[in-house]
Amino acid sequence: MPNVVNLKAIQSEKATYRFTYESDFFEHKDNSLVSGGKLDVLLDVVENKAENVFNVHLSIDGYVVTQCDRCLAELKCPVHTQPDVQVKFGDENDDDEDIVIVNEREGMLEVDNLVYDYAVLSIPIHPIHPEGECDEAMMQRLNQFLVDQE
Repeated sequence: MPNVVNLKAIQSEKATYRFTYESDFFEHKDNSLVSGGKLDVLLDVVENKAENVFNVHLSIDGYVVTQCDRCLAELKCPVHTQPDVQVKFGDENDDDEDIVIVNEREGMLEVDNLVYDYAVLSIPIHPIHPEGECDEAMMQRLNQFLVDQE
């Protein structure tokens, strides 16, 4: 069952939610760069009535497991990110890349997609183990194919 925040049920100016994502969350994603991990998420929602939006602050800490580009073994990548997202009610067909649109009838913000997207964005472009920590058997095999460039 997805983690959601009912924006219509928020009673005060600020609401705080906590979520934990474990490896099973990532295992259900098709064609994902992430095969596992553990993330602790603190989500603050502040309603900005003047602008008719909700300001959502996420604090995501933990790690994700991906594949090392050098040796293809599992690699734990730390995740420490604090993105801010604006959310407003509207028609889901509205196209605004800077604001997340939530169906006004339902009022539910799906947190899972935001967490997944920011976790994947935190993976380095070229994820590799620190020097000397790659899978030794794979490195020996790769070294057989290296050509000296003198």
